[in-house]
Amino acid sequence: MKIFVGNFFRKFFATLLMFVFWAVFLVTTFSFALYQTFFNEDFYKQDLVKASHDFLIHEGQKYIDFQPIADINKKDFTALLEKVILKEDLVMVVDNIVNQIENLTIGERGVVELKIPLKWLSAKSEIFSDQVVNYLFENLPKCEKVDEVYLREFNCIPEGLPKDDFSGSFKLALDRKLMSDLPDDFNFKFQVPDQFIGKNIGDFFSDLTGQAFMILGGALLLMLVVIGLLVFTPWSAVMKWVSKTVFLGSLSVILAAMFLNVFVPAIFDKLMKSIDMSVLNYNAWMSLYILFMGAFTINLLKIVFPIAIISLGFWITGMLFYRNKKSTLKNGDRATNSEYQELH
Repeated sequence: MKIFVGNFFRKFFATLLMFVFWAVFLVTTFSFALYQTFFNEDFYKQDLVKASHDFLIHEGQKYIDFQPIADINKKDFTALLEKVILKEDLVMVVDNIVNQIENLTIGERGVVELKIPLKWLSAKSEIFSDQVVNYLFENLPKCEKVDEVYLREFNCIPEGLPKDDFSGSFKLALDRKLMSDLPDDFNFKFQVPDQFIGKNIGDFFSDLTGQAFMILGGALLLMLVVIGLLVFTPWSAVMKWVSKTVFLGSLSVILAAMFLNVFVPAIFDKLMKSIDMSVLNYNAWMSLYILFMGAFTINLLKIVFPIAIISLGFWITGMLFYRNKKSTLKNGDRATNSEYQELH
């Protein structure tokens, strides 16, 4: 009876610890994948730059509230913009922001300021204007004379109007309607507690995350050791319990990632149909979600999938060895066999 009660409580606490392990494992793997994704400079220089460039090239026309440009054929405008905005321009912006973060020191009163440079857009205005002028001068219909409608809408080219005159008038209107509103940078300001004044953001965050992952990793290892000690013997049962714990934890993480990639977009789609949201805004947000979630999932699976495969292999091996152990015990001491069955 004592053996039965002792084995019951050992099995109960091992199972309870298994559930705790799954929760901590989920938090740890998700946190590490988030860190590897959103605090990885290569992600921003490659994936985000490519997505941002494609978005600006293919969708940027929709955000320009200047009729002559809005009326340009979308395919032609995309080809035109590809000559103006280059991926290298966006990489330069990312480099600037990364350098700011790496050297960012918290100022007085705990104020942190981050600037997103936009001056490069103003520098591109001359190239952009030239490209648009060339396109419009060749494609706009001809009209008889210059009037106020032409100066306001640029919907035709007056007969005999020199290209330089058209260019000067158009660039003046473009600057007034669009370029003059562009700031040199966009500032983000936020405040942190006073005890962080004078600290370097990059170094502080790197140290903090390093310590956090060491603590979480140590906690996971300790839980596996305790589970092994609770099972204790035979070694095949220890292997089975520990590997099962790791595999089912990995499986839960993979299923959670599938939910975020498959079901969340489906839920968003239903919400979009039930509320008043423009398709343009929905598509923009969904594209951004897919970009970040895709990168996050790849980094997550790089960690979890190998762990799942290896732990599954050990689990199967442990079950096979333990089954052989039980078969051997059938011809041995029945009391010992009963003790193994109660726990395992």
